[in-house]
Amino acid sequence: MFEFNTGADGKYNFKLKENTSYGVTVATGKTTASKSYTLGFLANKDMGKLTTVDENESKDFVKDFALTPVKAEIRFPAVLYDLGKATLRPESKDSLNFLYQTLIDNPTIVIELQSHTDSRGSNTANQKLSEERAKSCVVYLNEEKKIPLARLTSKGWGEGKLLIKDAVINKAKTKEEKEALHQKNRRTVFRIINWDYVDPNAPKSDKPVFKPQVKGEENSEEVETNETK
Repeated sequence: MFEFNTGADGKYNFKLKENTSYGVTVATGKTTASKSYTLGFLANKDMGKLTTVDENESKDFVKDFALTPVKAEIRFPAVLYDLGKATLRPESKDSLNFLYQTLIDNPTIVIELQSHTDSRGSNTANQKLSEERAKSCVVYLNEEKKIPLARLTSKGWGEGKLLIKDAVINKAKTKEEKEALHQKNRRTVFRIINWDYVDPNAPKSDKPVFKPQVKGEENSEEVETNETK
């Protein structure tokens, strides 16, 4: 087993031995940040398999990896709830299982789950609903998937951070189009609070741990507005 650090361009290369099979995986570190994504990247479980067995001539093997850039608000497959409730629908567990895998692939991250509502209903009711929905995600990840609570926090934003404003929604021609736009506002996302979690039950290792540098607190007050333009 050996490690190789990529250059700033993310490229890597190394020589392979004859009649040998390899598994190639990626781990993010403090050197993985780029000019475009200064907060670093999330690793994933993607693995490349290479083998020189039965290869009689020299050749190049290529394996590309796609890493998820860290943003202030990281979206993942939609989490669905019963209407006006915090109850997770069965299909929502597939979405949270995606997030569970992200936590497993990045064992040092601590996250904050954030839920948002659309603009309909009172501010007070929407705030309470969003808080309960975020908490329901934490409960699922902790109680069913056994992610430690030390790695999970929750926050509800109510209708305070709409991706699409009512003025835009009101211009939609059909009821169906308007509802689809409201649905974009009803979302659950997460952000990384820090990269410092250490599993107290993990065996001790002298291997150095590299963590992407988070410069200050991510600005979760801002959201991307490309979808609204």
